Amino acid sequence: MGISTYLANALLDHVLRGVVYTPPTTLHISFHSANPGKTGVYELTGSAYARITATFDAAAAETTQTATELESAMATPSNWSEATHFGVWDAASGGNFLMFGALTSPITVLINYEALFPDGSISVTMA
Repeated sequence: MGISTYLANALLDHVLRGVVYTPPTTLHISFHSANPGKTGVYELTGSAYARITATFDAAAAETTQTATELESAMATPSNWSEATHFGVWDAASGGNFLMFGALTSPITVLINYEALFPDGSISVTMA
């Protein structure tokens, strides 16, 4: 699990300098073909790929997880590339990359299928 350069700077400015940080009202999960690092690179594209809107439970013990089931768009007209990592963004497209982590197992959404993630399946820990 890691946080982006954008979020690290925003949090440091907020806590240490009193600069107001307004958290996003909606969050979106992205999938990446390799470690997205601190900028969100390697996000999947094509075949109807789209970020998934997500909500998270209240944090406890420095951890939170998705509060509802997540359902991806259907892959069409071909399979999505294999995803090894996820990211969290403040917009459905474009926007600011906030944080990332590795998937427990890589996934590939096959043509005419969608990925389903049960509630709690994507967790975020800050230590």
